[in-house]
Amino acid sequence: MANISGGKRSTNIGTFYANEVKSTFNADWAAFCYCEPAGNFGKGYKYCMGVAIHKDSLADAYYFYLSNDTTKFQKLAVPIFSVMKFK
Repeated sequence: MANISGGKRSTNIGTFYANEVKSTFNADWAAFCYCEPAGNFGKGYKYCMGVAIHKDSLADAYYFYLSNDTTKFQKLAVPIFSVMKFK
């Protein structure tokens, strides 16, 4: 997220509850962070939410949601939030 935000530190960082992580992502740990993109990644967008998911002894995966409107951002991200999960 530091690279995406041009080095700006975000205070909007959170982790998911263990039961949500298992049911939503089939993972062992997951976190999210918000930032304002800078540079080429996310060019043309004002907001970015990054999600990290981790499965022990397997892999880490990261994905990003981009938007210009926080109200639409939150409303549209929820239905597709669990689009990526471990098998």
